[in-house]
Amino acid sequence: MVRPHPLTLALRMYLRSLTLQNLKLLRDVAISFTRSDGEIRPWTVFVGENGLCKTAVLQAIALAASGSSLGSELADVTSLPDRRLPSSELMLIGAEFTFGTEGHKGRDYPGLEKKHSLPPYVRSSVAAKSTWRELVGNSRYVGVEHTRVFDPIREARRTQLPGWFVAGYGVARALPRPNAIQGEGLADPIKQRLANLFDQGSLIATGFADVFEPAQAKAYSRVLKQVLLEGNLLPGLVDLELKSQGIVRTRQDMLDAHRFELEMGGQRIQVPATWLSHGYQSSIAWLADLIGHMLLEAGKPVAPEKMEGLVLVDELDLHLHPRWQTALVPALKKIFPRLQFIATTHSAMLLPGLEQDEVLVLRQDEDGNVDVAPAPASPSWLTGSELFDVFFDKKGKPLRGSRSPAPRKKQPVPEKTRAPRTAARTKRK
Repeated sequence: MVRPHPLTLALRMYLRSLTLQNLKLLRDVAISFTRSDGEIRPWTVFVGENGLCKTAVLQAIALAASGSSLGSELADVTSLPDRRLPSSELMLIGAEFTFGTEGHKGRDYPGLEKKHSLPPYVRSSVAAKSTWRELVGNSRYVGVEHTRVFDPIREARRTQLPGWFVAGYGVARALPRPNAIQGEGLADPIKQRLANLFDQGSLIATGFADVFEPAQAKAYSRVLKQVLLEGNLLPGLVDLELKSQGIVRTRQDMLDAHRFELEMGGQRIQVPATWLSHGYQSSIAWLADLIGHMLLEAGKPVAPEKMEGLVLVDELDLHLHPRWQTALVPALKKIFPRLQFIATTHSAMLLPGLEQDEVLVLRQDEDGNVDVAPAPASPSWLTGSELFDVFFDKKGKPLRGSRSPAPRKKQPVPEKTRAPRTAARTKRK
């Protein structure tokens, strides 16, 4: 059994901005994740054709949030740089993160001499060349004093520090067999909650019911049921049961240990989790995994509306019927109002639940470079055919009213090592 971390604080890490240079086809891209008033934008969904680096954008965020050491374990580093360029050219990822204000005074910030009235910003950079097998990089605080540790993200990941929460989900999302997950699978939960985005292994998902201590397992089942049933995320799902290992004695017990109840044709039927359709499994799996990691790190039950942190989901619409897709984003917004979601989709039916500034479109120019453009209209005001015309133009024409950003100066190359220094600033820059 795995005991949760003793931390009792909520989990808060948010992305403010991302810059990409020479990452696959993304030659020079800058993306803001804040609204016009400077507040964090809780939802961002990228749309675009296959091969236009949507997944690469999510992975870049995960690498910046992980630091160079953990990032080198997660990614195939040689696949990241733009292969059209000479091997001497650097691939650069830069990101700026911040934290929520609630619980700020109790959170641990590695290297800070003293707590300030507001949470700090953290800037992270990672880099690689096509011949390198590992990333190099560093991170630093902005606008505050720091002396003990220069690279706070690296230190937070090295010590598995709670409160710097980010999770990422790729397209391999299936529910595990009951009792298939063992406690040792959670030896490195920070890496575990990002590995799936890089196609490294399956999700723990409902397996948290097997590895938690009994009291925490009950709390986990209760929160998961609240999310899936009260949130009405999946039509027809009316109940679920996750039995602990002690109740599982026979092969049939094992099959029925994780069981979902569906209402179909006026009748209720109980189905083992692994018998559910891909549509049910792909959504239940990442939600069950997210909730499990939240409770593991918080050390106590956390209501869905209180959960905070950064969540990356590739192909949010995976295997879902169009009718389910339409209701998914509004339901997630209602259930998790304090999480920051950054996702990708190929589906026009997912977009009506989003505001205009919550949709970004990846398009390729005549030189083969991919750029990120704002949505030209609010998807909630468009008909189905208009959604396809505006966001999924097969001819790849530039979006109406959008334009490519002006060329920017190159980011400074992260150093492999740098001695700690003291830097005092009166305001963030």
